[in-house]
Amino acid sequence: MWITVFRSTLIASLTDTRFYRWLRTQKLRFSWLFWFTAYILVILPLVTLQVWWRWLPVWDAQLDKTFQELETRFPYDLELSWDTRRLSFNPVQPVTLPYPAAVTVPRSGEYPYTLAYLTPNEQPPWEQSNLPSTWVVITPQTAWIYDSTQTWSQLSLSELPGMDQAWVLNKQTLPEWMTAIRREAAALSFQLRWLLPLVLVIGLMLARLWTALIVAILMSVLTRFNHWPWSFRQLWQVMLHLMVAAEITAQVASLLYQDLPFQIFGLVLWLGSGYIILSSLRRPVSV
Repeated sequence: MWITVFRSTLIASLTDTRFYRWLRTQKLRFSWLFWFTAYILVILPLVTLQVWWRWLPVWDAQLDKTFQELETRFPYDLELSWDTRRLSFNPVQPVTLPYPAAVTVPRSGEYPYTLAYLTPNEQPPWEQSNLPSTWVVITPQTAWIYDSTQTWSQLSLSELPGMDQAWVLNKQTLPEWMTAIRREAAALSFQLRWLLPLVLVIGLMLARLWTALIVAILMSVLTRFNHWPWSFRQLWQVMLHLMVAAEITAQVASLLYQDLPFQIFGLVLWLGSGYIILSSLRRPVSV
């Protein structure tokens, strides 16, 4: 029964401005239930389609290209060995890891120009006042990570996952490592296929509620200033339905066009709420 009501309400929310005049006479609980159902039954499949069709294939292709690049560029004479306490280098010299070719990094001077720097020295040299030349510095016992706060974070190598066992990495053992990493990456990709859409939808719901609340507050100020017969509760109820219409429009546009120069969701929300308020003034409804 509710599915039939939901379907008719969804169609009316997308196509009929007269529906919003009728909506002002309904309980707020009806709109909340519609909003939540729409994000689960409509928005979640759209986000899932985008993750499956666009994001994960690109990530998998970039990861596979990175693996191939690593196998090709790995130095023939380099050997790294870990005895659960200390990382050893053979030959004893620093190693620089550049960004993978599949990763595009802006060269504007705001980012380090290499991905990682491995050094046999216990304390790597750098200047704290300047942007470092790399994101990660790995010493025999410590990993130094340059984070978004422009400071170095220190982490013991023994605390990292997989470092509780001894291992040796060289040109001969690299294929075994790549096979194991590919297996783990495939398992992670399968988990992300189902988990990531749900996480994204929950994040969207919270972010859209905040955006709609700001729009509803501004619209409430505008209607009070002009003495228009709209209460904040009525405006918020309208926003709950407009959010669904704006989200569907934004998700479909994102599927069709990868890079849009403007935010579809906010545009639809502002234009839709303005049009509904102005159109309702032509035929006042007593509430």
